[in-house]
Amino acid sequence: MIPNIHDEPIPILPRKHPLKKKKLDLQNAFLRSIAPCHIEYLKNMGVTASFNISLLKENKLWGLIACHHYSPKYVIYEIRKICELLGEIFFSQTNV
Repeated sequence: MIPNIHDEPIPILPRKHPLKKKKLDLQNAFLRSIAPCHIEYLKNMGVTASFNISLLKENKLWGLIACHHYSPKYVIYEIRKICELLGEIFFSQTNV
């Protein structure tokens, strides 16, 4: 989910785990910085917010349901989970 493409990224401090001295692992972080080329793509489409629902087959990305909004839009947790469930139900009905 990208609630607002115009938000400024905020650095996470510290950059390294204080005990392990390794870079922080953000692979499961929900809100994280978006690649500049993707932000440019969204700007070119004229949208300000984006929300994607992954369609997974055998734990691999098969497709996406992409939702866009023309103004900033934060989708609350409960709605995101409902959308995730609807994506799973929809995908279970396909013959792939």
